[in-house]
Amino acid sequence: MNRRFLCIGLVALLTACPAPPDTTPPSTPSGFKATASNAKVKLEWNASSAADLDKYTLRWGSDPAQQNATQAIAKTSTQFEQTGLTNGTTYYFKLEATNTAGKTSDSTALVSATPVALDNTAPTLVSSLPTSNASNVALNTQVQLSFSEGMNPSSVSVSSNNLTLGTAIWNAANTNVSFATPALQFDTTYSLQLSGQDLAGNNLPSDTLQFSTISAPPTVSSVAPNNNATSTPIVSSITWRFSKSMNRNSVQSGFSSTPSVVCAWAWLDNDQTATCTPSSVLAFDTLYNLNLSTSAQSALGVALTSAFSSSFRTVRDLVQPALVSFAPADNATDVVFSSPITLSFSKPMNQVAVQSAFQSSPAIACIWTWTTPQSASCQPNGRLEQQTDYQITLSSNATDLVGNTLQAAYGFRFRTGNAPPKVTAFTPNGVSLVSNNATLVITFSEDMNKTATEAALRVVNQNAVKTGTISWNPECVLFSGVWVNCRIVSFTPSTGYVSGSSVTWTVSADAVDFSSGARLESAISRDFNIRPSVGP
Repeated sequence: MNRRFLCIGLVALLTACPAPPDTTPPSTPSGFKATASNAKVKLEWNASSAADLDKYTLRWGSDPAQQNATQAIAKTSTQFEQTGLTNGTTYYFKLEATNTAGKTSDSTALVSATPVALDNTAPTLVSSLPTSNASNVALNTQVQLSFSEGMNPSSVSVSSNNLTLGTAIWNAANTNVSFATPALQFDTTYSLQLSGQDLAGNNLPSDTLQFSTISAPPTVSSVAPNNNATSTPIVSSITWRFSKSMNRNSVQSGFSSTPSVVCAWAWLDNDQTATCTPSSVLAFDTLYNLNLSTSAQSALGVALTSAFSSSFRTVRDLVQPALVSFAPADNATDVVFSSPITLSFSKPMNQVAVQSAFQSSPAIACIWTWTTPQSASCQPNGRLEQQTDYQITLSSNATDLVGNTLQAAYGFRFRTGNAPPKVTAFTPNGVSLVSNNATLVITFSEDMNKTATEAALRVVNQNAVKTGTISWNPECVLFSGVWVNCRIVSFTPSTGYVSGSSVTWTVSADAVDFSSGARLESAISRDFNIRPSVGP
């Protein structure tokens, strides 16, 4: 019994003792944030877990270095609205917690907010890509929208029944958004319905963006002659059939060929069919490569997506050539001794084959010239014989460029007229060193008038005219009072030439031939040298 009373007394004693004072401040409030609106800022935080919490103290001001204004807030509150603020001014806030023992927590980190006037203006769509009602929009166009103010991205919706847009990419101010847009389709009209809100919750007025894409590019449906065709006639047109009506000028300027073809153009089927008629026949056995560049466009201005090429080969040439004209004319007379013999053919010829097939009697050494692939000229290497009948023959071995022989052998004849005489040979020649009594020998192309020729001959040594003995070839004889067959004249000086000097001889144009009195073709003058004397 005594122990029981002892315990009861001890409990009573302990209950009568006062609790020790609380010296621990509450923890700093967490989750402190500020949200501005029109002339006010709303402050929010998490409730304190301190059992002995007494109140909250809000400190604020427009200077981040000091917050002198204070506001006591009931311990049961987790938010407070500070009113009467100036729009456009930034305010700074911090919050403290105080317990019943008067102990105050550390201040929260500063938060700031700037009150703004209420936004009651609805946003608008100010521009777009494509623009509304745009046409001929490229297939790779990416949809972009620009708004009059910052938008709430989560509220913006762009819907369409025939286009699904990809990820939206906003700029920092949320005033511009672009979409990952899939490839658009040709000849398609798209309609996009727009909705959304700005940052203040104002609704975007219902808006629709409509645009249509470019027309599909034209294609070549067919070409004639067919690609890789062979044995195409040389009288052929080239025709293209297109999938769309075309711009004529763009097709005609976009056409090229190798070899080149000059076209006369014709258009049919509402400009879907174009025909090039070559201005001249095509070449035989030739590969023609045709090309339409991407400058060729439809009537709506849409170009071919890639150049169109085709080729064909013409038929082999089986036409035999013919000699269509020649000169001199058949049976011509008095033909000039230096006249060329010209041949004109109906088509380009094999030059070697023609020259090999050419024959003449008497023989003519030709210097050949081809003025065109169809025209040849044999210029005699030296003049023809005067008053001589020449027979020209061109055998059928002459061929064109692909081996077709002449249709037949051809022949014609002509007679030369009288030619003026000329010097054909002489000794000594120019730089020879000869003895001081050397005989000068001059050969003419025909029999000469002895008297006139001797008078036209002059020999000069050391600026003095030399005298001497003139003689002729043995066949030069006096017949019935006339000297005939005089073709080679010799001059031997009466006295020797000066040693180491130069001798000049001249036959003037006064020398004439025997048969017609024709003057020398041209005066001739040459030199030869005398051997110097040796010893005393």
